[in-house]
Amino acid sequence: MLEYGLVVENKKKKRQRKWVRFERKHSMSLWQGDWKQYDGKWIIAFMDDASRLITCYGVFESPTTENTIKVLERGFTEYGVPDEILTDHGTQFVSSRNSENAKHKFKEFLKENRVKHIVARINHPQTNGKIERWFGLLEQKMHFFNSIEEFVKWYNFIKPHTSLDFDTPHEAFYRKLPPERVFGLGRRWLFGL
Repeated sequence: MLEYGLVVENKKKKRQRKWVRFERKHSMSLWQGDWKQYDGKWIIAFMDDASRLITCYGVFESPTTENTIKVLERGFTEYGVPDEILTDHGTQFVSSRNSENAKHKFKEFLKENRVKHIVARINHPQTNGKIERWFGLLEQKMHFFNSIEEFVKWYNFIKPHTSLDFDTPHEAFYRKLPPERVFGLGRRWLFGL
């Protein structure tokens, strides 16, 4: 068609677009979290943005704010408190009314722990893309595992990631920890603080 002059060539469409990959530099600076219904149950997971480590997760009958907080408390105990948490607009995370001024248990919980809450743009799952991709992998590979615990172990400790220079998320998590966090972990391991 181009040869006969029936269409006009558009240079912008011909040029390959550059991929912009968003990733935090240090572990514990941002956790992405979301709920997903799978096999009749609800799964919540939080992932460290820099390392893709699943820091905490849970399987429940219903996706509630209380269950979200329960899972985060376990994650905070094991890994510490992240600087920020990124979620979508689910009612477990934000009030369905005016989310800026309305009281919400999750908002209060984060405030108590001095965690900044970042809410993704509406109808834009790419903002929370890493955790969405993890849920996709879960659906794709779960039939190879006996339990979600087994799948998370495989994902965190065995599966290498090309975007992490073929490290596992567990290796990348500790490699990318900022010095002040490493010192904090050392104090906890040595002195039980």
